[in-house]
Formats: sequence, C-alpha cells, structure tokens
Amino acid sequence: MLITKGNLTQAEYDEIENLMNQALVASNKKYAQKYINSLEALKRNFHAQVFYILSELCANVETASGRVSDKGSKEESCRRDLYKLKNFIEK
Repeated sequence: MLITKGNLTQAEYDEIENLMNQALVASNKKYAQKYINSLEALKRNFHAQVFYILSELCANVETASGRVSDKGSKEESCRRDLYKLKNFIEK
C-alpha cells in the first residue's frame, strides 16, 4: 500500500529544485532523463495537489531540457511550477 503525505519538507523541496536545475542544464534530453525520472519517482509520495503540480513540473522540465527553441520561456514555466510548491512546504 502506497502511503501519501501532505506537505513537503524543506529538504524535499530543495531536492526537487536541484533535480529540476540539473535537468535544465543537461546538454541533451538523454542526460536530463535521469533527473526527470527522479522527479517522477518523488511525486508518487504526495497527495493529489502536490502530485498534480509535480506532474506539470516533470512535463515542463522534459519539454525544456536539452537544446530546445525558446528555452528561456520553457524554463520560466518550470520555475512557476516550482514556485507553486512553496505553498506546500511544512512550516
């Protein structure tokens, strides 16, 4: 049985941010994939709201990783998703 939790710890948020950044600076999508897979694995641990935001973040990171056109705009979408997660950090 999978147990989901509500909020993120600061350490989990920092890990998500680090994985996102590593994927975004990867030279190509192949190198970014391991970071994206780690993000995908993390999202299974959280309730629906956090799961949904992490799902969007994963999709946006995959789109923005590697060499892509309009990379800056695509990275900004990732950063917006990450910002949404700040509301779920345990206080």
